Amino acid sequence: MRIFGKPPISGFIFIPGKLCLFVSIFFFTVRIYWPQHLLWKNQVGDTIAMFLFFIGIIITLGSVLNIGNSLSMGLPGAKTKLITIGLYKYSRNPMYLGLFAIVTASCIFTPHVINFICAIFVIYVHHTIILAEEKFLKNRFQKDWDKYKKEVHRYFSF
Repeated sequence: MRIFGKPPISGFIFIPGKLCLFVSIFFFTVRIYWPQHLLWKNQVGDTIAMFLFFIGIIITLGSVLNIGNSLSMGLPGAKTKLITIGLYKYSRNPMYLGLFAIVTASCIFTPHVINFICAIFVIYVHHTIILAEEKFLKNRFQKDWDKYKKEVHRYFSF
């Protein structure tokens, strides 16, 4: 299994998107380790943020387990199979959905303008990646992809 494949989008967008993901996660951890330095504290918001954060972690890790040997950073060159089991029965992109939950949780937990900008950029970049990956999957799996796409929505299918 080769974990690195062809980048689905330009590195000009991809790399800052990944950096913003780490910045958003950093904001979450800053609030945990140095809560006294932040003026805004909200018990309800904190509870919602923690719930979203852990749900995001569970969804992301679960989707990685479901995808198994087909996991790659970028578009795989090797032969892979279309994953439609586990979390992929309910979302075509559960891994990204988990990341979106994590950055949203970070914004609720540590509301800061830089965090908001990073979260919006993370969601934009990863949505752009999803669109590129869908073109790849359409070309690689054709009828199987068309059937799967009709049955399962891009983000939620409940």
